[in-house]
Amino acid sequence: MRLGEVVKLTGLTKRTIYFYIGEQFLTPSTDPANGYYDFSQEDVERLKVLKQLRKADFSIKDIHAMLKHPATAYLYVQKQIETLKKERELLNRKIVGLQNLHDRMPLLVSDESFSDAVFHADFPDNSVPVIPDEENDAHLISLYLWGPFLKDIPMTEYRQFLWSKLVTAAGKSDSTDLETLKAHLYSLSAEELDEQFTECTRHIQQVVSLSKSNIEEYVEKAKEYIKKISDNEAFAKEWKKKYHSLTLPTTILYDSDFNTLVAELSPCFSAYYDNIHRCCDDIYQWLCSEEGIPVKAALLKNLDEYLDLCTDHHAQIGALFGTGMRE
Repeated sequence: MRLGEVVKLTGLTKRTIYFYIGEQFLTPSTDPANGYYDFSQEDVERLKVLKQLRKADFSIKDIHAMLKHPATAYLYVQKQIETLKKERELLNRKIVGLQNLHDRMPLLVSDESFSDAVFHADFPDNSVPVIPDEENDAHLISLYLWGPFLKDIPMTEYRQFLWSKLVTAAGKSDSTDLETLKAHLYSLSAEELDEQFTECTRHIQQVVSLSKSNIEEYVEKAKEYIKKISDNEAFAKEWKKKYHSLTLPTTILYDSDFNTLVAELSPCFSAYYDNIHRCCDDIYQWLCSEEGIPVKAALLKNLDEYLDLCTDHHAQIGALFGTGMRE
């Protein structure tokens, strides 16, 4: 279809459509006979999506990130909510300040009285903090932790109920862990966040698929991987970098009472839980054996206080080979 028809269907101006083409949100074909753009229905739908997102004041950069990495969309929506809340708070305080200025001014305003009224008016600066929204934070963390278990399962009304219950429970947990994970997620680029979601989902599906016939082979591969990274400086540097911001709070929330709800919510969670615990238990027993003690010593030396195999050995062993080991 021609540009004029697209303008009618989307309500966008020609200039805006050309801008989106220039930003490479869409690449309509060109009629070789006259050089005019020939838009598809898919192009029209993409333009409608762009129009909606711009109505919500998303930046072009953030829209690019969301469309390229849909798994990150919730993060960007949450960030935009907080941005708009901050702007709303600033506007409300500026209105109060202007009302105060209005009330202080005399009927006949002079230079002196106006300056005095302005001086005593209470206008906010632009650094008003946003009050954390614990419910949205809990939703974000819940999607990050347990979203991979929802892949390819129908969200029935009962599962929607269970999900709401899980988010509520997460919101009532240690707020330090929630805030720490939230800060980590916000620090990632769309590519990094999408990669983490992808790797986490891959790892979960890999563990779920284990059976009596291949779980021992998987454990042996995990042992070999742990041997390889036990004294690897690059691994240690990356592990320490993420330990307090990601690994520790994640393992605390994973290995918690939330498991009961997640197991009821997702059919594959029980298989994952049973398999990962068997793997981690076998690996821990190996690390405590004559063969594994040197590897354990190397790990503890290399990772220092950034590894706690006494208090939380199952979860932290799982994190050690977790998404890093590939079949």
